[in-house]
This record gives sequence, structure tokens and C-alpha cells, in this order.
Amino acid sequence: MENSWKKNLILFLALFLLGLTFIFCILLAWDIFHQTGKKVIFTMLCDAFFITGFTFAGFGALALISSTGFFDMLAYGFKSLGDLILIPLKVTKHEKYYEFVERRRERRKLHAQAFGLSRWALFLVGAFFILVSCSFLFFIYF
Repeated sequence: MENSWKKNLILFLALFLLGLTFIFCILLAWDIFHQTGKKVIFTMLCDAFFITGFTFAGFGALALISSTGFFDMLAYGFKSLGDLILIPLKVTKHEKYYEFVERRRERRKLHAQAFGLSRWALFLVGAFFILVSCSFLFFIYF
């Protein structure tokens, strides 16, 4: 149990550092170090944190939705299209939809047992950056 806790902490820290790196790159691109106005600087900080937070939370939400099996039909459609194009090159038989969904469900169950809280990591780090972004609004308007 303690090993899982350590893995989750490392994952959260790695995502947090990656987010800070994105924020720093955005601020460098906007040339924040040559700005002199307090309002302009806080606006840039607010925007950089929000862009990074929204991106992380968006991808995290998509990953959480995907872990429910919501995109299985779409994935099966793309797999079937690939099989249709490549079937003359293959010897294997085309997998039925039910078999495909059951195989994916088993894989998701193993993944959920192995990773637990880490599915939420990207979403939670993104939500944290959005909250920090909202805190800069106080300095912009007051």
C-alpha cells in the first residue's frame, strides 16, 4: 500500500513540474520579464496558469471518460476499418464487437487495480492550476 502511495506522489509531482515547465515556456514566449506593469504581469500569469490548467484538466477528463468504456465503439470502428484495409495481408479472423469490448473491459479492470488514484492525477493537477489562475484575478482587479 505504501508503495502505491509513493508512486502516486511521484506522479503528481512529475505532472506538477511538467505543468510549471509549460507555464514557464508560455511566459517566456510572451516575454514576461520585460513587462513593467503590475496588471500586465498578473494578467499574463493568470492566462498562463489557466491555459495549462485547462489543457491538463481537459486531457484528464478525457482519460477518465475513456476509462469508463465510452469510446469503445469508436475504437472498434477504427480497428474494423484497419482490418478492412489490411485483411488481405492478415491470416487472423476479424474480432467481433462483443469480444473486443470484453477484452477492453478486462484490460481496464487490471489497469484500475494497478493505478488507482493515478487516473485522476492529470485532472487534479489541472484543476489546481485553474484555481491558482483564479487567485491571480484578485491582483488584476483590486
